[in-house]
Amino acid sequence: MDFFNLFTPDGVMLEPGVIYTVIALMFLYTFVGICAGFGGGLTTMPLITLMLPVKMATPLSVIVGTATAIYATWLSRKETDWRSAAVLIGFSFLGIPVGLYALS
Repeated sequence: MDFFNLFTPDGVMLEPGVIYTVIALMFLYTFVGICAGFGGGLTTMPLITLMLPVKMATPLSVIVGTATAIYATWLSRKETDWRSAAVLIGFSFLGIPVGLYALS
């Protein structure tokens, strides 16, 4: 199982139990995000940061959250007001550099 030999930014190898727990928390993140429409990161990020460094937990949360949002958007594509969505997406892209600067 060399695939699961993941290391932290400090070079410390993660234990398989930590990896499996983080995977379970990501399922919880997705479940809460789909059922409530928000709050996946709010419920799971504090728990994930107990096991992983913030520099690993944040991108993981963003990737899972983005995948969940894309799936939810696909499911509701017929009911979406795309003109309003375009404005929100545009301002989201303007905020990306601010977030990257804040995390660096």
